[in-house]
Amino acid sequence: MTESTHTTVPTAGSLIGGRYRLDELAGTGGMAQVWAATDTVLGRRVAVKILHPHLRSDEGLLRRFRQEGRLSARLTDPNIVGVFDTVATPDADAIVMELVEGSTLRRLLDESGRLSAGLVVDIGCRVADALEVAHRNDLTHRDIKPANILLCADGGVKVADFGIAKTGGLDDLTRDGTLLGTATYLAPEQLRGAPTDGRTDLFSLGVVLYEAACGRPPFTGETEAARAIQRLHHIPTPPHRVVPGIPPSLSRCIMHALERDPSHRPATAGEFRAELADSLEPTTPQVGLGAGSAANLRRAPGRRERARRRTPRRSRLGVAVVFMLIGGSLALIAALLHDEVITGGRSPTTSAATPPTSGRLVIPVIDISTFDPAGTGAPGENDDRVGAVIDDDPTTAWRTERYQRRNFANKPGVGLLLELPRIARLQALEIESPSRGWSAAAYVLDKAPTAPPSTPPASSLDDIEGSASFSLGGRRGRHILVWITGLGEGQPRFHVEIAGVRVIGDP
Repeated sequence: MTESTHTTVPTAGSLIGGRYRLDELAGTGGMAQVWAATDTVLGRRVAVKILHPHLRSDEGLLRRFRQEGRLSARLTDPNIVGVFDTVATPDADAIVMELVEGSTLRRLLDESGRLSAGLVVDIGCRVADALEVAHRNDLTHRDIKPANILLCADGGVKVADFGIAKTGGLDDLTRDGTLLGTATYLAPEQLRGAPTDGRTDLFSLGVVLYEAACGRPPFTGETEAARAIQRLHHIPTPPHRVVPGIPPSLSRCIMHALERDPSHRPATAGEFRAELADSLEPTTPQVGLGAGSAANLRRAPGRRERARRRTPRRSRLGVAVVFMLIGGSLALIAALLHDEVITGGRSPTTSAATPPTSGRLVIPVIDISTFDPAGTGAPGENDDRVGAVIDDDPTTAWRTERYQRRNFANKPGVGLLLELPRIARLQALEIESPSRGWSAAAYVLDKAPTAPPSTPPASSLDDIEGSASFSLGGRRGRHILVWITGLGEGQPRFHVEIAGVRVIGDP
């Protein structure tokens, strides 16, 4: 094939590949344009994705674009945007696809904030169906995000844009030092440059479903670097602790997909789909997508259908406004943080009087990290376990490292730093712990500290026998530092375990 240096810009009425007449520009992105067009041979409406002319001289981008067409054409499933043809002429490189009537999940989330649990499960099951087909064809999408999930007007869901997909049979077209994919939804292994597979797509889908359920992504640092660090080292707050009413079973399912270690995630998209389908009872109510959006989606499969795929149905495609993804963008989606509070919760046994909670609220902890400013050797204090403190599972716990002396000897202490959704007036911190004989202080802070606080704590307790309640005295802040100054029983190796925390504040 002869390569071209032509820079002809497509216009309405242009004929691509001698067959596809461009009718209306649907959208433009950093890599391509998408046109609503007519196949003059078959007389049907199609979508034509055309690589920007000035990018055709970039061999890597050109190969990626052509690979997208070849790989996508291999996939036949009602939940995947169908590819009919590819065009490679001296004047244009294009992919011819089905014309989808509807919207995108990105637009719906921007309009609605968050979705009902039933819709989250339904959309997740259908995307998992699409990924199962792709993975069976040895194809990893690597850019699952709301903008790539199309909500059809007839109630269908389709996955689009395999532009940076990778197959075991082809070279990885990722350039050295180049990170492909939309940063908000990348899996930890993508950030590290490690090998990817189908479980990479499941992590990204987990991020999408978390955002759909909670109204914000699970990693909400102010910068891309901060979000990347969170993804590599922190466990996000379970969805049901962020938004009241999310079923804990659905929350656990999403958190399973968000495991940092791929070997701890569901093994296949089919397995994840079964977990999703099993996370809600068949009678769980659904809320429609609303006027102006795609039609209501069908109810998610119930428990009896947990391992079965739907009977494929062809979507009826109409002539309407096209909302097709334009690949190649690395735009970051703004993280929306709701000032949500959760009422109720567990009441641990305490070694100090628990302040009354009548008329007060349990304030969710949106992030947790270890605090070890005087540590030596490898950084951190069992950082990989810290998420167990806020996972709502009393059988899991974080613990300090083991020390020779109860008072640490070589440093003043170690701690846990809790972050709240907003500055609030705080009354109590309740800690669940099986440890005995430990001591700690609780500090209320406006900002995360970099060194042990020099100001007096809100309260401190010595020789705690198990769980404890620290009075916070109505102090205002967004961060709480649990500063452990004395380790519990366990000679000759002393340590403290913390299984859960609960923050009580004023409305």
